[in-house]
Amino acid sequence: YLLLEVVCKLCASIALRYQVQTWLIFTVSLVLASTAAAASLWVRTLGSTADAASAVANPMLEPGSRKPQVCGKLLKATKLWSDPALWLLSLTNLTFGFAAAFMNGYVNAAYTKPQLGAEWVGFYATATALTGAIASHLFGMAAKHFGTKGPFILVGSLCFLAIPALVLFVGLDDWQYWLLVPYVLQGCGRAVYESTSKGVFADFFPGDNAEGAFANSMMQTTLAFAFCFFFSSVLPRGALAAIVFALAGLTFPAYLQARRLRQRQQSSEKEGNGNSEVSSEEESMATADFDSEDSQAR
Repeated sequence: YLLLEVVCKLCASIALRYQVQTWLIFTVSLVLASTAAAASLWVRTLGSTADAASAVANPMLEPGSRKPQVCGKLLKATKLWSDPALWLLSLTNLTFGFAAAFMNGYVNAAYTKPQLGAEWVGFYATATALTGAIASHLFGMAAKHFGTKGPFILVGSLCFLAIPALVLFVGLDDWQYWLLVPYVLQGCGRAVYESTSKGVFADFFPGDNAEGAFANSMMQTTLAFAFCFFFSSVLPRGALAAIVFALAGLTFPAYLQARRLRQRQQSSEKEGNGNSEVSSEEESMATADFDSEDSQAR
């Protein structure tokens, strides 16, 4: 879907470059959005084909699908709120949300549009999506090859951190075409968010917890977007950049802490299972000894 985003942004940028009427661009966008919304009604939810009773009771459902429960997804999401790992892993989502809103709401308006023109905002946003599409594939293959996702979480956080660092400590005035650099950095960070970060959530919350975990992940990113756009109207440039800088700097340490917590939990569970097995064996031996003594007495 990132490649589709690249195509759409590129077409919109070309349309602006050749001064196509704005209403026409928005009309095409409206048609595409409406088509996607209508098509989503035919998306099939895959489930267990063994649910024959449910299929008989609900003949309108597709075979293998399950009847949605009221507030079921909300409960799956909220029951994970007590797990510290969920909030420690949220830093990647929060950083991506704030960084994306910072780029769209501030860098575009303050640097790219004044220096290069409105059409270059679209071209550079296309570069972000294209970088994300390519890098997400490369990061995914590399993480699978090396058997770990941690280094790529670090890479993504450093890319996000570099954007406010350039704004705060270097300055982007008169960068002209070199303004492509923060957009490429945003694309690399987005690649980690789109691929590696979601894989980390799947590792930490497998099975029945996966749906609730990804619902929380989307909530965190969406709230970060909203808050950053709101803050952009009331906070100065330095404050917004500092927020993104702080979130990016905390991302990797928080990930490491989440790993430590999960490893401790798994170790405790293993020890608990081991103790219960030993207790069961001792009870079995005691029962066997009692039965033996009882038979001898008889």
